[in-house]
Amino acid sequence: MVKKIIEGKLIYFRNLNIQDIDNGWLKWVNEKEITRHMPYVKSKKRKELAEYLKKNKLPYSKIFAICLKNNGQYIGNARLSSIDKTNGTAIYGRLIGEKNFQGKGVGSEVLNLLCIYAFDYLKLNKIFCGVLNNNISSIKSNIKAGAIKEGTWKNHVRINKKYQDIDLYSIFKKNFKRKYAKKYW
Repeated sequence: MVKKIIEGKLIYFRNLNIQDIDNGWLKWVNEKEITRHMPYVKSKKRKELAEYLKKNKLPYSKIFAICLKNNGQYIGNARLSSIDKTNGTAIYGRLIGEKNFQGKGVGSEVLNLLCIYAFDYLKLNKIFCGVLNNNISSIKSNIKAGAIKEGTWKNHVRINKKYQDIDLYSIFKKNFKRKYAKKYW
């Protein structure tokens, strides 16, 4: 039986495990179409992902596997990193690796579940991320969850020999637009 950490309407989170590398993760991080809006994700080897998984644990990071409720299919990853309990902050990120689930509201549900975990379980006050300003679907789902744009890092990343801006989005506990989720912790 899979230990669910939190579930929403369509998906649930479970702990990411070593088998997930071969069940999609390795393929996704090496596919440019999937990571086109993720300038910090570089091509990886299996060994590098295994090391990354081993290093990224609570209290500083938490990585989840995103799975469909109806059949348990693993479709992506979600993470909270640079968790700072003193200041109540963390960086969030999500990767919907299975293309047929992109642009269908799954990313919004993932963000909603990440917020519930961050605010209710970890007792954080704010989570934040950087978004390429041409990643419209990510911007929309951030705003839908209650995120506010706090600023822009100008010419911050280089993609295809061109510098691009990164917009900074934050979700504060007090602004979070909560949707129903069942918690298991």
